[in-house]
Amino acid sequence: MDVQIRWKDVPRSHQLEEHLASSLRFALGRLADRVTAVRVCFEDGVARRCAIEIEGALGRLRKKVRVHAEVHDADLYVAAHRVAEDIGRHMKAASMLREYA
Repeated sequence: MDVQIRWKDVPRSHQLEEHLASSLRFALGRLADRVTAVRVCFEDGVARRCAIEIEGALGRLRKKVRVHAEVHDADLYVAAHRVAEDIGRHMKAASMLREYA
């Protein structure tokens, strides 16, 4: 899995990267091995923002899917955790659609 992280007006934090990785692994569960690329952006502005875009191959035919989620919160750790949960839900929903389509 290729992971790219951009930091915009936020100091780089190894702890935040580890927190995000752990939250994503938990949220994706069995689908984690189907993820091919992850792009993350941490940004500080009016509210801090964490945006994630994930690409993967789902279903029996391994069709490509791209999922995007974004969360604004005062705490980047909370934003990272919430966006990981959102991504997990979106990927699981996309997986169900692909399995039965």
